[in-house]
Amino acid sequence: MAMRALDRPLEQLLEHWHSLPKGPAHIPLKRSFNPARVARLLPIIFIGERRSRHVLITRLAGSDVGGAAGQSLTGVNLFDIYPDSERDFFADFIDGYFNQPCGGRLVRLVTFADGLVYNLETVALPLADRYGNPKYVLGMGQTTANREKSMELVNSRERAVWKPGHIQEVGYFDLGFGVPPLPALPEGVVAE
Repeated sequence: MAMRALDRPLEQLLEHWHSLPKGPAHIPLKRSFNPARVARLLPIIFIGERRSRHVLITRLAGSDVGGAAGQSLTGVNLFDIYPDSERDFFADFIDGYFNQPCGGRLVRLVTFADGLVYNLETVALPLADRYGNPKYVLGMGQTTANREKSMELVNSRERAVWKPGHIQEVGYFDLGFGVPPLPALPEGVVAE
């Protein structure tokens, strides 16, 4: 998948990720991540701890990350937000960037509590525990209003609630070690 040109916040996060000491699997250790080094990005940054295949607990969520969802995401299992039909896809997607150090990027249409539809772009990078095993996700999330889809929702007079939306773009990007094949999308989900 061809990735668009990187924007400045992502470039800053990648520069910091590459500057961190790496474990044996070429993945930076979480304990070396210093939020102060990327202080301007803190509102859009999150860190998740993967405890099992379908458990990714948010350990840190910037104010913009939780604010867009209309709730604090700290302590939330992100897999509880995904529809059951998409959980295996997301587990496989995370396995991809844990097993072959690379970044993951996903753009979805989501409807938040404010009733508007947004393009939610998330980028994720692997971090390792103190033993060098991939266990954490360092990511950032940015939203932009999707006026066309918001107007469709307003015109349909549907009651707006936070709900996951469909995937618009998904892919891996190279951090110097190549990228794995993309897992199959869940049945009924089509990346545009």
